[in-house]
Amino acid sequence: MTFLHIRLTLASIATTIISVFVWFNLFLATGVSRLLAWAANQGWYPWLPSKSTKPQSARPRVAIIGAGVTGVSAGAACIRSSVECTIYEKGDQVGGVWARVNKTSALQFQALFYRFHPAVRFRTQFPSRDEILVELRRIWEMYDLPSRTRFRTPVTSITYDATTQTYTVNGTDKYDAVISAVGTCGDILIPPFKGLDDFTGLKAHSSQMDKVDLDLSRGKRIVVVGSGASAVEVIDYVLKKLNGDETKLGSGEGMVEVTVIARHDKWIMPRGVLLSSIASMLPAQLGFLFEIFLRRFWYGSELHGMTPERPFYASTPCLNTRYLDLIRNNKIRYIRGKVDTFTSTGVKVTGVAWDSQTMLSRPAVPSEEGGTADVEADTVFFATGFKHPDSGFVDDEIWKGPQGGEFRPPNLFCVAFPPKYPTMLFLNDAYVDAVASAGHIHIGVLTRLLLTFLLDPATRPTPMEAATWVTKRKAKSSVDAKSRKWVGEEGVKSRLWGGYNRWEETGLAFYSYGELLYWVASTVFSRTNRWKYAMYITGWNHSKVAGLARSFGDRIDGKHGLDVNGDVGARKNQEIAVGR
Repeated sequence: MTFLHIRLTLASIATTIISVFVWFNLFLATGVSRLLAWAANQGWYPWLPSKSTKPQSARPRVAIIGAGVTGVSAGAACIRSSVECTIYEKGDQVGGVWARVNKTSALQFQALFYRFHPAVRFRTQFPSRDEILVELRRIWEMYDLPSRTRFRTPVTSITYDATTQTYTVNGTDKYDAVISAVGTCGDILIPPFKGLDDFTGLKAHSSQMDKVDLDLSRGKRIVVVGSGASAVEVIDYVLKKLNGDETKLGSGEGMVEVTVIARHDKWIMPRGVLLSSIASMLPAQLGFLFEIFLRRFWYGSELHGMTPERPFYASTPCLNTRYLDLIRNNKIRYIRGKVDTFTSTGVKVTGVAWDSQTMLSRPAVPSEEGGTADVEADTVFFATGFKHPDSGFVDDEIWKGPQGGEFRPPNLFCVAFPPKYPTMLFLNDAYVDAVASAGHIHIGVLTRLLLTFLLDPATRPTPMEAATWVTKRKAKSSVDAKSRKWVGEEGVKSRLWGGYNRWEETGLAFYSYGELLYWVASTVFSRTNRWKYAMYITGWNHSKVAGLARSFGDRIDGKHGLDVNGDVGARKNQEIAVGR
């Protein structure tokens, strides 16, 4: 038996073990999710609204921008903490991006990693759009947030008054703190490809693919432009239309031909609670170990050419258990190249670095040496994502550091707070790339950290402390880690051996979920006067801050000479952390 045969045998055994491992993970996650869903229905469940902690005064008052998963969850955390809030939503319904995507959209990872509030009751492992919206609206109503939500009210400006320590929203509304929860998904993005108007077939953004009359009964030639989570979702949608019958995928008469055109390769990892936990909690310095595992045993030698050249810990991965197998078995075609132009009947791709149709088990070639490919199509789906929401409503002063310079997202304290403004929280807005969930426990944790800073000013980091924290973690170079080639024959080397160092190259533009939670924990325990709030910040013992919230108005009004209308009187000459 040759060495190659031994390697292939070991790879086959490893693939089988991984498959069993993945299914065990799914079974484990199903049991835990159902247990949590059952508990959330019980009266003794500790994370339900409580009359004892309902807001009882107009102050403190928090403005929340956005009524998506993040905004609603932050609002619930405020109400549970006896803090009044108002949610501004430019649209006419709650849900954020989930209200705008197609009805077949679903989580790519287990519901266990999308518990945006402890009281959610997901019944399935990979909740669909509608199930997520049902749970979101239930939380929204449970905490009496409908009466606190202003629909069709975009936020156009936020300014800070250092004298009163208040924020003014839209020129008139005053608040003691602000949470921006606009997220990272704004309007749909379809690049202005050359010749796009000449294409005579069906075309749609992936978020609207359920609105396309996609008849697959007589076969179809489908092109997916893009390689991220949306592209994987299109493949799942097509399979659903085929009732899961993979034998109908491929080339030939009556078959459904699917071609994915990727500008950059994305990391694809299997679904699984344990695997996802390891990936999100593993220190980045040891990330090369997880990457070696994926390269050797998940991609294997057949898909070596589509294995990303950038490190695993430099971009957001996609989770799917069958996507790579479909490529490996020639059920779908995968091309890494650049869309050059659209024709009336398809797409011309240039700089083809790798093509699964002809290059399985072969390495990719440099794009400048790649050939061309003419791909015929009846339907084109653009898995090209969304534009980043406009944050022009934030006054430029907010981004300034204590000694000059700018601290714009993602360069914020705990990737959330501008250094000079610990009572302003950018919740999920500063996200660029991560091995993490955008809708998990950190929403409540960071909201309660903000409320701790608001209700007990002594706990706030000084502007210099926050700025120093960010500066230590800023990328030291302008190199784009996504495009730079880091990989050799053995994969990406650890920084321990002179390889990829994420602090040098990506900084806060990438983080793992474990790092985010560690940053928050270290913030809490770095000062003794924050220790007493540790249980509250993690979601327990809300009564500790309820008293502070109820006396907030008296303390602040007396301190700044404000009457109930917010008129400013004499101000005591004292040192404050915010704005200095």
